[in-house]
Amino acid sequence: MYRIMLAESIKQADQRVYRRAMLALVRFDGRKLASKINNPVLVVSGERDTTVPLYMQQLLVNLLPNCAHVIIKEAGHALPVDQPKIFNQIMLDFYENPSEMVRAYRSKSTSGCLQEKF
Repeated sequence: MYRIMLAESIKQADQRVYRRAMLALVRFDGRKLASKINNPVLVVSGERDTTVPLYMQQLLVNLLPNCAHVIIKEAGHALPVDQPKIFNQIMLDFYENPSEMVRAYRSKSTSGCLQEKF
C-alpha cells in the first residue's frame, strides 16, 4: 500500500525537475568527502535494493571511517516503506547513542565497519 502511494507521489512530481534531481544524484561523487566525515554514520541498506545495489553501498561504507552498516532483510530501496518497524527501531537506536552504536559495531568487526542483517 505505501509503495503504491510512494509511486503515485513520484508520478505527480514535475518530470523535468525529477529528471534533473536524478541526474544530479548520478553525477555526484562524494568519495573524497566521505573519508573526511568523522561523525558517527549509520548506513542502512535494503538487502533487495536494486536502485543502489549492496556492492555500491559497501563501497561507501568502506570509505567512512566511523560507521555502522545495517542490512535489512526483505527490503528494497524504500526501507521505511518495506520494513517500517525494523527501520524505525534501528534509527531510534542510532539516534539514542550514535557513538556507542558505531563503537559496538566496530568492536565486532575485523574490517572496522560491521555489516549486520536484521
